[in-house]
Amino acid sequence: MEIKVNHVLTTEEAKKRILKLADELKKDYGSQISNYSEEWNGNSAEISFKAIGMRIKGNLGIFKENVVMDGKLPLAALPFRGQIERIIREKLVELLS
Repeated sequence: MEIKVNHVLTTEEAKKRILKLADELKKDYGSQISNYSEEWNGNSAEISFKAIGMRIKGNLGIFKENVVMDGKLPLAALPFRGQIERIIREKLVELLS
């Protein structure tokens, strides 16, 4: 699953907003998410967590003109792939506008 969202922000501002969103999501959904891991290397991150018993992994890259998220969904989540992509895309567009 790859999601690319264009933006006109600086990479620093885009990263700041993404980090703020991650903190809000952990606070709001902490009881439903476990084993959250976030490893940043500059403007790229490897993210993994467990939700509803399923391991979710992905990479996030913040670039000059866009943010790219590449995620791996477990087989059990594939029927919901379209909905998951739509929600993530909408959240990123809102966040980076």
